Formats: sequence, C-alpha cells, structure tokens
Amino acid sequence: ESTIETLTQSQPVTQTVTYERIIVRTVDASLFVDDVVDVLRQITLLATDLGGWVVSSEESIKHSGFISFRVPVEQLESAILQLRQLSAEVERLTTISHDVTGEYVDNTARLKNLLVTADALRELLTRSDTVTGALKVQETLTKIQSEIEVFQARIKLLEETSAFSLVTVRLTQLSGHLEMDPGSDQTVSVGQIVRLKALFSPPEDVSEFEFTWDFGDGSPPVTSHRTTPTTNEG
Repeated sequence: ESTIETLTQSQPVTQTVTYERIIVRTVDASLFVDDVVDVLRQITLLATDLGGWVVSSEESIKHSGFISFRVPVEQLESAILQLRQLSAEVERLTTISHDVTGEYVDNTARLKNLLVTADALRELLTRSDTVTGALKVQETLTKIQSEIEVFQARIKLLEETSAFSLVTVRLTQLSGHLEMDPGSDQTVSVGQIVRLKALFSPPEDVSEFEFTWDFGDGSPPVTSHRTTPTTNEG
C-alpha cells in the first residue's frame, strides 16, 4: 500500500522540450448575399475543395442561412478571400487567434507523468503476492488510466482545433424592391384628412419587410417595419 502511495504522489517527470506556438484560429462572419441557398451550396464546395468539411448548416429559411465549417489552418486565408468574393456585402468578418501553447505543454507533461506511473503500477501488479494487494494496485491503475484518457482527449482536441480552423458564417439575402401600386392621384384641400393606400405582393416566404412613404413635399419620409406579410398597406 505504501508503494502505491509513493507511485501516485511522485513528482512529475520533467523534460526539456521545445514546442512551436500552438494557435487556434476561428472566423465569425455575417454576409449579405444575392441568393442564400446558392451561396450555402458554394460554401459547402469551398470547404471540401480546401480539404475541410461542413460542421453544420441551416437551409430551412429561404432568405437567411447559417453554415459552419472547418478548413486546414494553412487554407484559412484562402477561405476568407473566397467568402468575400461570394458575398454582395460583408457586414462583419472577425478573425480570432487564441494561443493554447501553455495548456498543450501542461497537458502533455501531465500525460507523460501519468504514463510513467501507469507503467510502474503494471510492473508492481506482476509482483503482487496477495489478492488484496493486486486488487489495490488494479484499482489505482484503473483510476490512472481514466485520467490518461482525459488528457489524451484534451491534447487531441487542441491538436485538431489548431490544425483545422472553424469558420462560422451567417447569411442574409439582400432586400429587394417591390413593385407597388400607389393608386390613382388625388386632389385635396389644405387641412383635409386623406387616406392613402398602396398595394404590393411580397415574395414567397418573406417574413419581414419595411416600406417608406415619401410624399415629395419636403416632409420627412415615413418608414414602417412589418414582420407579418400582407398584400396591402394603408
């Protein structure tokens, strides 16, 4: 029992190793496009052509969309350039770099120490001369192996996220101008109350739009927003 305690509480194994900086780069973009569905398709092809893959995408709404994908970090600048080319207007494009070198080095050192401890426990297990002693060693070894798996998973995640950058893109279709029927001209007197009506038909599946009345008499235009389509506005 004292031997197990000595093994599990031993000082970390130290070794001088030089690491390159490990940087995780992510991109968050919001783009205005002419055709959301078509651009989603082109971004999917872009990710594949650059050696990456699509993580998730949303195509259920015709006039807006979402897609996230990963590409090799050395292809990130090319991906950004092509996203700009696919957009009619870039609303926002943010690149974030996060240095995880310290975390990677710390996790690697801890993993090496655990591997050394696990090897020592296996050796001790072969020399256990009682069932009770063997069970105690096996219990400790199982715990160490679980910790090893946690550190291995974290190190693998850091390696993968630094090697393949995540790009998140939100797409909004450019607003179109609707053909309107303002009705016939009216002649009114000063002070007379007038009701004006314009008729229009919004595109299919449009859930939000705005309209502006401009009377051309020097008064400020009146703009209103709607979230429920209607075929006439008064």
